[in-house]
Amino acid sequence: MFSFQLTKNILGIDIGTYSLKIALAQKAGEKVALLNYEVNRFPEPEGPGQTWSRPEIAAFIQHSLKGLGIKTAEVVSEVTGPWTVVRHLFVRDLDAEEMREAIRWGSRSDFPFSLEEAVIDFHKLGARKSEEGVAEAEIISAVATRQAVEEQTALLKQAGLRIAFLSLPPFDLMQAYRITQSPPWRETAAVIELGHKNARIIVLKDGQLKFSREFAVAGEAFTQALVGSYEIDGQMVEVNEFQAERIKIKSGLLEEWEADQAVEGVPQEQIQKRLRPVIDRIILECERSLNYYKTDFKDYEIKRILLTGGGSLLTGLAAALENNLEISVQPLGPAPKLTFKKKINEDLFLKNLPFLAPLLGLITQSRPFIDLSSTYVLPQEKEGSARKYLKPVLAGTVVLGLILGFGIPYWKITGDIARLQKELAAKKAQMAQIGKPAEELTKMEQEEALLNKALEGLPRIEMKKFPSGELFQELSRMVPSNMTLTHFQFAKNLETAPQAESKSPLAKSLQVPGTNLPVPIVGSQEEKKGEYQLVVQGVVFGSDREIIETLSEFTGRLNRSAYFKEAKVQMTLKSNEYLKAAAEFTVLSKIGAGPEQRVERSHRHPA
Repeated sequence: MFSFQLTKNILGIDIGTYSLKIALAQKAGEKVALLNYEVNRFPEPEGPGQTWSRPEIAAFIQHSLKGLGIKTAEVVSEVTGPWTVVRHLFVRDLDAEEMREAIRWGSRSDFPFSLEEAVIDFHKLGARKSEEGVAEAEIISAVATRQAVEEQTALLKQAGLRIAFLSLPPFDLMQAYRITQSPPWRETAAVIELGHKNARIIVLKDGQLKFSREFAVAGEAFTQALVGSYEIDGQMVEVNEFQAERIKIKSGLLEEWEADQAVEGVPQEQIQKRLRPVIDRIILECERSLNYYKTDFKDYEIKRILLTGGGSLLTGLAAALENNLEISVQPLGPAPKLTFKKKINEDLFLKNLPFLAPLLGLITQSRPFIDLSSTYVLPQEKEGSARKYLKPVLAGTVVLGLILGFGIPYWKITGDIARLQKELAAKKAQMAQIGKPAEELTKMEQEEALLNKALEGLPRIEMKKFPSGELFQELSRMVPSNMTLTHFQFAKNLETAPQAESKSPLAKSLQVPGTNLPVPIVGSQEEKKGEYQLVVQGVVFGSDREIIETLSEFTGRLNRSAYFKEAKVQMTLKSNEYLKAAAEFTVLSKIGAGPEQRVERSHRHPA
């Protein structure tokens, strides 16, 4: 008896802010073997403030694959960034395409951007009957703007790669949990990934994704907190970003230290004083996330938190989270279900696992939980891919037939030919009956040609893409250290922004210190329709004076930016919901012309 199992190589690519992560795996049914992997840091751009272009990143990918000797063209990757959203929903239990449309038109309030042109998929968790007796499906929706999917697709194609599927990070973290934790997964657990710029927290119930949230406080925030001036022995000493990174790694987060203890000449007391606000913000964001989950689900008892991501390697971070959240915190790992090729150092891979968790989740999915490429790639492209695979599949079938000693009898071939001839005759009869629709089609094509000719005389309108990614990056750089953003939205034709409601029954209007006057609330009732408008909601921590100064500083930064204009505070509410003094706020701002138009106007008006 012969045993034969087809194997398939799959290439996973995770493109981060500062590094490229590549892994090549071999799948045989449910088994996965790691053949090769590498983490390559992007070289520094030539000029300050410069970023790598798409052709440069594509060339870097090709160079890295060549260095590893990888020739596989089929790739799995993920779409990342602020324009991707994962939501837990209950919708009517329909077929797949109708379910996507139900998400698109029935759940708009759950998403911070328009879904009309969004790319949508979902992972079905189960089914139930509603109180009205209607069959409902419990799903995790996966939504990304078309622009985000287009950019990732274009980048991978420019690198000469063919997309097998495109995922989102929360689903890859779910698979990373499944591959590193032994089943059965009868627990409610959270996974926190602390990256370079952003952090992500997901909650899983019995191995299934239930909740996901992303926030913009991670490893880089610790480094930036240490950059600046220090008073040491009566002299001012400057610490740059490279020195700050070294100090962060050597010091870590400490609860106690000696009075004269220092790292690279900087007193430990000053280091910890600067790191403490950052860990406080991370703890606050984790608390908010778990509270959101508690509100939506009754089974709140989270047994443990699994920590991953490069930022999770900071000494003392796990202990700080465990002490404040009062939940056991452990590193994510190891990977008992993964086998390794002999040349791979397993211990070194597990040491690098915090950087590779989403990539591990990508390459070990036997079937993708979601696939944004399947709802985006054009049908003719998929047909081309199928034809490209047809020859090797047929060749493999022939070889398998020879190995097993099977042949196809002649009488079966002749029977198939006769059957096909009958089907062909029936098709010809059907074609003879569609003459009239063909005439109608010709008439419609003629009318279309006349309309196109008429349109040629009309003026052309250039539609510019809304620069959502640039606006988000600009906005994230302007947030003061004692401010946390909880919601933002770009929208058109907003007459007034939605009022933020404080959840605390003790919430009250914020007053200017030393007076009985509330902070003035401003907001135009007659905004120009058609313009894009930014609505920002968040929380500011500090005394009343510090809160007012922070809001003034934030709106001032917005107004000085080329991307925003006419920023103003619309609403503030003092809240007793937090451990520290805080106020919730709403800020409105119109979208500016951008740096290029501003420079162009300055050239036109030198004065």
